[in-house]
Amino acid sequence: DYMNTNNDNLVAFFEELEVRMPQKFVVTAIAVTDQGINMGVEVQSKEQAVYVIQELRKFETVEILNISGLVIVDGGYSDLFEEEIQGTFNPTQRVRFTVSLKYTDAFRKN
Repeated sequence: DYMNTNNDNLVAFFEELEVRMPQKFVVTAIAVTDQGINMGVEVQSKEQAVYVIQELRKFETVEILNISGLVIVDGGYSDLFEEEIQGTFNPTQRVRFTVSLKYTDAFRKN
């Protein structure tokens, strides 16, 4: 049984992401350890960033440890969302942040 790790259950985490995250949610980077997950995220607005954080708090597989590097990107072209961003008053401005997650006890038991 020593060959089993928490990473064996990652499908459950990815399924939760698919169900709970908004359509324009992008994972820009991910690092997975046996204790948890660090992921870079980009969304289209401050409201979506709040929504993502609220939804992550409801996950059965992980708990939020830390949210860092929150940056609001104004202006320029978004490769991720394939659209022009038109400055600070555009409701589709991008928001980037990193979230550190740890596996829950329920996740470890699966």
